[in-house]
Amino acid sequence: MTPQKENSRRKWIIIPVQVGGKGMYDIDFKMPANVASCDGIMLSVVQKLADRDFRRVGELSMEVNARKVHPVHLMLDYLANSLETKKEPLSLDESLQQCSHIGGFYRDYSNMNYTLNIYLACRTKAEIQ
Repeated sequence: MTPQKENSRRKWIIIPVQVGGKGMYDIDFKMPANVASCDGIMLSVVQKLADRDFRRVGELSMEVNARKVHPVHLMLDYLANSLETKKEPLSLDESLQQCSHIGGFYRDYSNMNYTLNIYLACRTKAEIQ
Protein backbone atom coordinates (compact mmCIF):
# COMPACT_ATOMS: atom_id res chain seq x y z
CA MET A 1 0.00 0.00 0.00
CA THR A 2 1.42 3.39 -0.92
CA PRO A 3 1.90 6.08 1.77
CA GLN A 4 -0.82 8.15 0.07
CA LYS A 5 -3.36 5.36 0.55
CA GLU A 6 -2.29 4.74 4.16
CA ASN A 7 -3.11 8.34 5.09
CA SER A 8 -6.42 8.57 3.24
CA ARG A 9 -9.84 7.57 4.50
CA ARG A 10 -11.77 4.71 3.03
CA LYS A 11 -15.15 5.30 1.50
CA TRP A 12 -17.29 2.21 2.03
CA ILE A 13 -19.66 1.33 -0.79
CA ILE A 14 -22.36 -1.15 0.25
CA ILE A 15 -24.05 -3.36 -2.33
CA PRO A 16 -26.99 -5.28 -0.82
CA VAL A 17 -28.10 -8.54 -2.45
CA GLN A 18 -31.59 -9.72 -1.49
CA VAL A 19 -31.53 -13.53 -1.53
CA GLY A 20 -34.79 -15.46 -1.72
CA GLY A 21 -33.60 -19.06 -1.83
CA LYS A 22 -31.56 -21.16 -4.20
CA GLY A 23 -30.74 -19.46 -7.46
CA MET A 24 -28.70 -16.82 -9.24
CA TYR A 25 -28.86 -13.13 -8.31
CA ASP A 26 -27.40 -10.55 -10.69
CA ILE A 27 -25.17 -7.78 -9.42
CA ASP A 28 -25.26 -4.56 -11.46
CA PHE A 29 -24.14 -1.55 -9.46
CA LYS A 30 -22.97 1.83 -10.77
CA MET A 31 -20.12 3.24 -8.70
CA PRO A 32 -20.16 6.94 -7.74
CA ALA A 33 -18.22 9.13 -10.20
CA ASN A 34 -15.61 10.19 -7.61
CA VAL A 35 -14.49 6.63 -6.79
CA ALA A 36 -11.12 5.87 -8.39
CA SER A 37 -10.14 2.55 -6.85
CA CYS A 38 -11.20 -0.26 -4.53
CA ASP A 39 -8.61 -1.82 -2.27
CA GLY A 40 -10.70 -4.28 -0.27
CA ILE A 41 -13.89 -6.28 0.09
CA MET A 42 -15.85 -7.55 3.09
CA LEU A 43 -19.08 -9.55 3.22
CA SER A 44 -21.79 -9.98 5.84
CA VAL A 45 -25.12 -11.74 6.14
CA VAL A 46 -27.62 -9.39 7.76
CA GLN A 47 -29.91 -12.03 9.32
CA LYS A 48 -28.96 -15.09 11.34
CA LEU A 49 -29.57 -17.98 8.97
CA ALA A 50 -29.38 -20.93 11.32
CA ASP A 51 -27.90 -22.31 14.53
CA ARG A 52 -25.44 -24.45 12.61
CA ASP A 53 -22.63 -23.82 10.15
CA PHE A 54 -23.10 -24.17 6.40
CA ARG A 55 -20.32 -25.02 4.02
CA ARG A 56 -20.79 -23.41 0.65
CA VAL A 57 -23.79 -21.24 1.46
CA GLY A 58 -23.12 -19.37 -1.78
CA GLU A 59 -20.76 -18.22 -4.50
CA LEU A 60 -19.87 -14.61 -5.36
CA SER A 61 -18.37 -13.46 -8.66
CA MET A 62 -17.73 -9.78 -9.43
CA GLU A 63 -16.30 -7.90 -12.41
CA VAL A 64 -15.28 -4.25 -12.83
CA ASN A 65 -14.41 -1.82 -15.62
CA ALA A 66 -16.96 -2.99 -18.18
CA ARG A 67 -16.24 -6.65 -17.35
CA LYS A 68 -12.59 -6.32 -18.35
CA VAL A 69 -11.34 -7.30 -14.87
CA HIS A 70 -12.61 -10.21 -12.76
CA PRO A 71 -11.01 -9.62 -9.32
CA VAL A 72 -13.47 -11.56 -7.13
CA HIS A 73 -14.68 -15.15 -7.22
CA LEU A 74 -15.37 -16.59 -3.77
CA MET A 75 -17.14 -19.56 -2.24
CA LEU A 76 -18.89 -18.45 0.95
CA ASP A 77 -19.32 -20.42 4.14
CA TYR A 78 -21.69 -19.44 6.97
CA LEU A 79 -20.42 -19.66 10.55
CA ALA A 80 -23.44 -19.58 12.85
CA ASN A 81 -21.72 -18.91 16.16
CA SER A 82 -18.64 -17.03 15.09
CA LEU A 83 -17.66 -14.48 17.74
CA GLU A 84 -14.72 -13.24 15.75
CA THR A 85 -15.39 -10.49 13.24
CA LYS A 86 -12.92 -9.67 10.50
CA LYS A 87 -11.73 -6.10 10.92
CA GLU A 88 -9.67 -5.79 7.74
CA PRO A 89 -11.06 -6.40 4.27
CA LEU A 90 -9.71 -8.96 1.85
CA SER A 91 -7.25 -7.25 -0.48
CA LEU A 92 -8.62 -6.15 -3.85
CA ASP A 93 -6.43 -3.30 -5.25
CA GLU A 94 -8.33 -2.43 -8.44
CA SER A 95 -8.30 0.90 -10.27
CA LEU A 96 -11.72 1.83 -11.61
CA GLN A 97 -12.80 3.67 -14.72
CA GLN A 98 -15.00 6.69 -14.05
CA CYS A 99 -18.59 5.66 -13.25
CA SER A 100 -17.58 2.02 -13.47
CA HIS A 101 -20.18 -0.68 -13.13
CA ILE A 102 -19.71 -3.53 -10.71
CA GLY A 103 -21.24 -6.59 -12.35
CA GLY A 104 -21.45 -10.26 -11.61
CA PHE A 105 -23.61 -12.69 -9.69
CA TYR A 106 -24.31 -14.30 -6.35
CA ARG A 107 -25.43 -17.94 -6.44
CA ASP A 108 -27.25 -19.16 -3.33
CA TYR A 109 -27.00 -22.81 -2.29
CA SER A 110 -28.85 -22.57 1.05
CA ASN A 111 -32.51 -22.16 0.05
CA MET A 112 -33.00 -19.46 2.74
CA ASN A 113 -34.09 -15.82 2.65
CA TYR A 114 -31.48 -13.27 3.70
CA THR A 115 -29.57 -10.16 2.69
CA LEU A 116 -25.90 -10.39 1.75
CA ASN A 117 -24.08 -7.07 2.09
CA ILE A 118 -20.99 -6.58 -0.05
CA TYR A 119 -18.73 -3.86 1.38
CA LEU A 120 -16.17 -2.36 -0.99
CA ALA A 121 -13.37 -0.31 0.58
CA CYS A 122 -12.81 2.45 -1.99
CA ARG A 123 -10.74 5.59 -2.48
CA THR A 124 -11.88 8.79 -4.12
CA LYS A 125 -9.87 10.62 -6.76
CA ALA A 126 -8.93 13.40 -4.30
CA GLU A 127 -7.62 10.88 -1.75
CA ILE A 128 -5.17 9.11 -4.07
CA GLN A 129 -3.70 12.13 -5.85
